[in-house]
Formats: sequence, C-alpha cells, structure tokens
Amino acid sequence: MMLDAQFDVDMPEDEAGFIAMHLIDAQLDLKQPMADKILHLIEEISNIVRRTCGIEFDKDSLPYYRFVTHLKFFAQRMFSGVNPPQDDVDEEMEAMVQKKYQRAHECVEKIAAFLARKYRYAVSGDEQFYLMIHIAKIIRKSQE
Repeated sequence: MMLDAQFDVDMPEDEAGFIAMHLIDAQLDLKQPMADKILHLIEEISNIVRRTCGIEFDKDSLPYYRFVTHLKFFAQRMFSGVNPPQDDVDEEMEAMVQKKYQRAHECVEKIAAFLARKYRYAVSGDEQFYLMIHIAKIIRKSQE
C-alpha cells in the first residue's frame, strides 16, 4: 500500500478503504437540493433492506459503507436521468448469485418495484445485480 511505503504506517486494509471512500465522497461536491434527494432515497432503500432482511446495519463496516457509496452514485444517475452503459452481466452468473443469495435477491426485487412505483424508474438488470452483491455482503456481515 502506498501509505505504508511513503509514511512507514502499518494500516489495516479496511481502514485504507474507509479513507479512500471519504476522499471519493469529498470529490462528489453535490448541491444541497440534490444531496437531500439522494440522502432521502438512500434512507428509503436502506429501510427496504432492513425490513425485508430483518437486519440492523453495522454502519461502521466496510460492506455498509460500500453499499451506501454505491447508492449515492446510483441516486445521482437516477435523478439526473443518466443511465450507465450496460456491462451485460452473464445470465448464468446472475442466476447463480440469485440462487445463492435469495434474501438479497428478494430485497432487490422490492427495491426495483418501489423505485418503479414511486419514481417511475426502471432499474437495469446490471444495477440489480450489483445491488444484490452489496446487499448479500451486508447480510453476511450482520450474521458474523
């Protein structure tokens, strides 16, 4: 790690990840009305995950921080009408992940239905896949 070499600091990988995420957050520089909309959407989606999965978030964990960071970028794209290019997630891999992480898949289906109903926004298959991965990691962390 660059900090280790440059400053002779022994930093755990999780801590380095948190620092990197804070730097990314600082670069977003959102205007207040947009920031409020994004924070509200993150809260709504988090509540769906909490209720559907019956978990409490460890807000100090790296999986939770990554999930929230992903939601920030997702919300920015959603509210600005920008759709990211599709990665075309392999259908076989997607089916395997859905089968292995059924609770996360159920959460994502509820999130997609909620966004379609309230915001008239269709969540792409790729976006659903990536949300499912983040939610699966949060579920796993909550069971430790």
